[in-house]
Amino acid sequence: SALDEFLLIAKSIKTRKILVVATSAIREAPNKQEFLSILKKELGINIKVIDGKKEAFFGGVAVANLLYEKNGVTIDIGGGSTELALIENKKVVDTISLNLGTVRLKELFFDKNDIKGAKEYIKKEIKKLDQKFKHSTIFGVGGTLRALSQLIMKKIEYPLDILHGFTYDVEKEIAFI
Repeated sequence: SALDEFLLIAKSIKTRKILVVATSAIREAPNKQEFLSILKKELGINIKVIDGKKEAFFGGVAVANLLYEKNGVTIDIGGGSTELALIENKKVVDTISLNLGTVRLKELFFDKNDIKGAKEYIKKEIKKLDQKFKHSTIFGVGGTLRALSQLIMKKIEYPLDILHGFTYDVEKEIAFI
């Protein structure tokens, strides 16, 4: 239904080309091919399943083109994975995808109340990060960080209702986070 609505919007504004990509949930779904076939048959769209590094790259390109900062790291926490892109001088120079996502952690650990297991798993995944992904400027991409930022905006009574470009000092908000 969501894809059908997006297609209607795209057609109403006379979009010439539509590229539909799928990420972690479809990459790992046991019924991936069946799902993609149904969408092709019912909506007439081909969906390209992209890997985590490409997903991170797309998020990095969006940030590099839309924000005023030239350097930093993007973080996109999704349901199944977390992607990071290192941006230097408005160019994506490196990417990584971690198997850390909100739904993945919930299903693997939190549904079983295994907090210790979750912490161990998270630490193991974070060890995959190279030191170059440690940066003083972090760009939040995607729904998880957007929702967190909106909560912080509300908490500090931010006067604008515009999330794009909103910044905050993580150290000042860490207790809330």
